Amino acid sequence: QVNERMAAREKEVQGILDASDSVVEGTFRTQVQTHAPLETHGCVCSWEDGRLVCWASTQATFGFRGELSSSWGKVNASECRVLCEYVGGGFGSKFSAGREGVIGALLAKQAGVPVKMLLDRSGEQTSAGNRPDSLQKIRMGVNKDGIIQAVQIRSWGTPGTGTGGAGAHNDGIYKLGEVDKVEYGVRTNCGGARAHRAPGWPQGSFALEQMMDMAAASIEGVDPIEFRKKNDDHPIRGAEYDIARERIGWDNDRIRGGAGSICSGVGMASNLWFSAGGGGASALVRIAKDGAVEIRNGAQDIGTGTRTVMGMVAAEELGIPLEMVSTRIGDTNDPQGPMSGGSTTIGTLTPAARLAAHYAKKELLAVVAERKGWDPTDLDIRAARVI
Repeated sequence: QVNERMAAREKEVQGILDASDSVVEGTFRTQVQTHAPLETHGCVCSWEDGRLVCWASTQATFGFRGELSSSWGKVNASECRVLCEYVGGGFGSKFSAGREGVIGALLAKQAGVPVKMLLDRSGEQTSAGNRPDSLQKIRMGVNKDGIIQAVQIRSWGTPGTGTGGAGAHNDGIYKLGEVDKVEYGVRTNCGGARAHRAPGWPQGSFALEQMMDMAAASIEGVDPIEFRKKNDDHPIRGAEYDIARERIGWDNDRIRGGAGSICSGVGMASNLWFSAGGGGASALVRIAKDGAVEIRNGAQDIGTGTRTVMGMVAAEELGIPLEMVSTRIGDTNDPQGPMSGGSTTIGTLTPAARLAAHYAKKELLAVVAERKGWDPTDLDIRAARVI
C-alpha cells in the first residue's frame, strides 16, 4: 500500500530546472537501522493494594504511566506509579509502555505476584521499532553563480506496519529555491517504525549533502565550501566554515588524491537539529535543617546528565556548592517532567528547577528575616551562608 503524503509543484519547478545553467541529479539509498539499546524494552509490574507499580526502562515515565492507566480503562493515572532511575539506551524507541508493559501489568494482576517482561534480542530487533530505509531521487538546478534555483525530490520510505516515520528531511540549512517534493510511505509486513535520533534527518542529510557536492562540481571555480556559503547566509555558520577550512588544511588536502584503488583526502558536510524546551514541568526543592538540599522531578535520565544539570541549576540559584544538592528523578509520584526526546529535556527542566530553587530560597530568607527582625529583601545566600 502506497500513500502519497505531500502535494507536488512539479510543473512550476520543472520550468525553473529547465532554465537553470546546471542541473544535477542523483539517486540515494539508506538502509533500515534498528535502535539496538543495550537494555532491551522491558519492565517489572506489581499490584500493591490495588495500585499498579511499574519499574520500567522508558524515555517517558509519565507517558508510560498514561498508557498503562488508559489501557486499563478505570485505573486513574494517580493509581499507577512508574519508576525509572536509569535507562540502558532507547534512542527514540522507548516513549510508550508497549505490549510488554501492558501485558506485564495484566499478568501481574492475574497472578497476584510481580511479573517481569523483558524482550530478548530477537524480539528487540523485530518488534521494538526502527529507523525506516529510504530511496531518494533528487534533481537540483543551479545558476552560473552557484545559487540554487530549484530542487525536485521524490522519496520513498518503509514504516513497516506503522503509519509514519518514512519521511526524509532534505530542508535543512540551505536556501533551496523553489522545492517540489513528494514523499511516499510504503507499508510492508515488517515491524513498525519509531522515532530514531533526529527522525528523518540522517536520511535526508545524507542525500542532500552529496547533491551539494555534485552541484558545486558542476559550476566552474566553486568548491564545496564556497558553494554552501553561497546558499547558506547564516553569519555564524559562515564563520565556522572558514575556521574549519583553515584548521583542516582544506585547500591542500583537497587536491592530494592518491594512487591505486584507495584515495584519501577531506570532505565536508553540514546540518543541524532543531531543539527547544517545552511546557509541563515542575520541580520540588526541600532544604533541610543542616542546609542539605534535595530537588525532585519525575522525569527520567536517558544518559544526558539530567541529575547533574538539575543539581547545578539549583545550587547556582541557592548560592551553595553542588555537593550540598542531591537530585531525585524517575518517579511519577514526584512533579511532572518531560520525556527524553527531541532535545527538549534539559531545556524544559532547568527553568522549573531554577524557579523551584528560587521560591525555596525566598522562603528560607523570609524565615531568617522573621527570626532576626531583618528585611528579607536585604538578604542573600552566598557560599552556603546567609548574608
